[in-house]
Amino acid sequence: SFFGVCLCGQFFSFDGFRAGHADEVQLRVVVYGKDRHHIGVFVLDGVAQGSGSWSYTASETSGNYTFKNFSNTSGCTVSGRKVTIPYSATDVTVTANYVPNFTIAFNGNGATGGSMTNQSMVYDSGTAIKSNSFTRTGYTFAGWKVNNTGSLISDGANGSKLSSTAGATVTLYAQWSAGSYTIKFNGNGSNGGSTSNMTCEYNDLPF
Repeated sequence: SFFGVCLCGQFFSFDGFRAGHADEVQLRVVVYGKDRHHIGVFVLDGVAQGSGSWSYTASETSGNYTFKNFSNTSGCTVSGRKVTIPYSATDVTVTANYVPNFTIAFNGNGATGGSMTNQSMVYDSGTAIKSNSFTRTGYTFAGWKVNNTGSLISDGANGSKLSSTAGATVTLYAQWSAGSYTIKFNGNGSNGGSTSNMTCEYNDLPF
């Protein structure tokens, strides 16, 4: 019978019965990386057919990808990044699924104070964008925009779907709302007339 496991570009194959031991098999493990480069060949001798199991633990990260889960695991046991496959299994294909990692960079977009370091993000992980640390004199922080365009993104929103491209960098630009102030008028001894108050935005001179 055929025994094989495909783990995100890695291939494991049953190599036939062990010579002189009809009740035992030899498991030949051929491992390839994600870019199909050859890593090595490992042989497990004297594996009793129909009993026991073999386990594989997926790497937590691989390049610009992070392990998410296994699929096609019928008849196998999964615990986190570890899958256990019985030697009695035949025609088994188990896939280790990885999701892209990307980076969020922050631009103060006119900020007069504060700074923010980049944030590493795993796609579809539900991770929130870290809180704004920029300040701007006379303005209130309103949120973020990707590349300073498009829809406003609130502070602390889920940022894990801003990109699905492994290794990408997404730049968020701070958005600012100008503060306002009120000008009041005093007649300073006038004997008639009045002037209403005037509300102006910061840096927007009325005269």
